[in-house]
Amino acid sequence: MAVCDADGVFEVPALAAGEYSIDAAPPRGYLSASYGAHAPGAAGHPIQVTDGGRIDVTLEAWPEASVAGHVVDTRGRPVVGASVRIAGRFGIAAANAQTDDRGEFLFTGLAPGEYTVGVPMTLTSLVLKTAAPPRSPDAYVPPWQPYVMDRDRRTILTTHGAPIPAPSARGPNVYVTSYYGGAGAFANATYFSLALGQARADVDIVLDDRPARRLSGTAAAATGPAPGVVLMLIGTDTTEYRDGSIAAHAAADGSFVFAGVPEGTYELRAYLRHPPFSEATLVDGMPSIGDDDYIVTDGDQQWASMPLTVGAEDVTGLSVVLRQGTEVSGRIVAEDGTPLVRPGGLSVTLASPVPGLPSRSVHRPIASDGTFTARVIPGLYFLDGPGQIPGWSFQGARLQGRDLDEGALDVGEKPVTGVEIVYARGETSLAGTIVDRSGNPFGYATVIVFPADRRRWTSADPPFNPRTERPGSSTFAITGLSPGDYYVVATDESFGRTPPTPPMLQMLVPLASRVRLRAGEAGTLNLIARELRRP
Repeated sequence: MAVCDADGVFEVPALAAGEYSIDAAPPRGYLSASYGAHAPGAAGHPIQVTDGGRIDVTLEAWPEASVAGHVVDTRGRPVVGASVRIAGRFGIAAANAQTDDRGEFLFTGLAPGEYTVGVPMTLTSLVLKTAAPPRSPDAYVPPWQPYVMDRDRRTILTTHGAPIPAPSARGPNVYVTSYYGGAGAFANATYFSLALGQARADVDIVLDDRPARRLSGTAAAATGPAPGVVLMLIGTDTTEYRDGSIAAHAAADGSFVFAGVPEGTYELRAYLRHPPFSEATLVDGMPSIGDDDYIVTDGDQQWASMPLTVGAEDVTGLSVVLRQGTEVSGRIVAEDGTPLVRPGGLSVTLASPVPGLPSRSVHRPIASDGTFTARVIPGLYFLDGPGQIPGWSFQGARLQGRDLDEGALDVGEKPVTGVEIVYARGETSLAGTIVDRSGNPFGYATVIVFPADRRRWTSADPPFNPRTERPGSSTFAITGLSPGDYYVVATDESFGRTPPTPPMLQMLVPLASRVRLRAGEAGTLNLIARELRRP
């Protein structure tokens, strides 16, 4: 490490010979910089240091942009303590900020691009323990979190995104998710452009507070009452986590309460969680919530789903009975259908491209004889093999001898048997060269390989599994691919290190080459490095 002087000059006096990258953290007001980068946020070039040599380098730092605005309610009053999220056009969350006592928020350190801001609202109804745990004088004091006590005094409603607004004459009100431009979902948000070094101060969000209704009932697993039932209300516009969520945890006896739900049309979904969420406690009047950051998936994939409309009145007497997931069974075979027996530690994945309940994608171990069994929620799944097996490549999937296109399997209510995960001898790979627009070898590209089937473009893993490689030379080689149709593109270092998302993949399609790979094939493809953006 080194520190620059007043003229921006630095020196590292003694380095062993080798290849290095150089990154700088400029003073406030500038974006971080990497040697060789020619765009804000771009990946830099490595530099080769020889014994006894001296190299003079220049790193360019660009001025940061900023966004400021206000969060207000429909009456124009500031919303204090709202959690604002800013995201780029490609769906990457850039940062979070809290509004101050004037309802104002500020984001700094932004690169040029298109952005939106919003306040996703999460409403969670938590079960309270009947008695608070004993405390010692030096016990941890949880931070204050606003909540509403339900009338049964066994449930509290907590919020994340914005505090709970003042109640109406009929009961509590809640804020609903809102993005810049008035959209209630991230997919419909309005974007604004941000130039290099620009300071915008006119980006405001209006939060609508609506009357909240109370929903109550009982939930049970397929085999009877069971702890760990989680219920969720999915709105018609809700497609991802940035749209917020409405959830309730059932008590051990199966009773549940949604203490506050805005009027609207929903799908009620439920699943069984192992272990159950911890019950909340009140410590000196403040909610203390367990840090339940671990989960063991329910092997039976128990689930429930039903439409539900919340109107002007509370809803009581709901009965939710979970069902076991549909059984899917099969085996791993060679191309000729003979069983492919491999050592332990392998698993098969049934991955759903549909967002929804947690653990929608299922991973199940493969037995020593090559067979597997899983239970899944009915729907569309992609069958993925157990990773790389030396000397073999995943070829695809079959059902009762019929090839499944792209490994797609539609699962209904009836058990699915006779699934075959097919492997062929040899490894499927793709290799080639990379040149710039002038035809010269280009060694600083990022190569992205992603499925041509857009159904696999989801943030769930592993159907959304673009391969991103930075070869560091003008040649690339990617192994361990499944057979099928792919888009392949090489971007110059202006791509930076942004993980690919479905919107970004859509932007890359016109720039990409399309290639079909057969099982065990060593494909070749020569690429021209594409420039994606400039400041």
